[in-house]
Amino acid sequence: MKQRLIRLSVAVLIYLLLQYLIPFGRLAIYPVVLFVVYLHELGHSIFAVLTGGSVHGIQVSADTSGHSLIKDGWWPLVLSGGYIGSAVLGNLIMYVSLVRERWNSYMTGVFMVGMVLTGIFLYQSVETSVILFLFAGVLFIFLRYLPAYLSNVNLFIGTVSVCYVLQDFAGGPASDLQRFAAHIPFIPVVVWAFVWLGIAGYITYYNVRYWILRS
Repeated sequence: MKQRLIRLSVAVLIYLLLQYLIPFGRLAIYPVVLFVVYLHELGHSIFAVLTGGSVHGIQVSADTSGHSLIKDGWWPLVLSGGYIGSAVLGNLIMYVSLVRERWNSYMTGVFMVGMVLTGIFLYQSVETSVILFLFAGVLFIFLRYLPAYLSNVNLFIGTVSVCYVLQDFAGGPASDLQRFAAHIPFIPVVVWAFVWLGIAGYITYYNVRYWILRS
């Protein structure tokens, strides 16, 4: 447990240093931020499919924006699924990298294949496909040639993903929040922003306290 806490703390510290203190440090985080955008759109897509909808395209742009072309699905879960889903997936990556290290290669393979298939079958632009193929290619290099570093790489990806989701609770999902609030106009957008943050924060707290540090 102590070793996991140290590894997680170091990952968080590295993120904070790169994000706020080290000049041009955000450039090192930038690829992972694009991955978070993919997780966000993947969250929308997963909840759409689970509630009877369908997915016709996913866009991930170099300016860190994104969108999904979705038909039907239960709107409360589809709209909130981007933010909350990315928090769930980020926590899953952290959990596997710290607790189930033998699963790292399988998890990496699933994400790698998922990004390649998204770039091919849910094609929205050359930009999206290039971003997803490049990220999948980097994962393949670690999976195939540098497996000893795979756990730490996944820990960094998962930690950055979760930290970025939590700190970007108002800006990142702004369009989703506005569309969500439009269905329930008597509750302000800012209230839903904190509700979603609370859900993502609790997921992270529960994952760290009851799964990562007690497993």
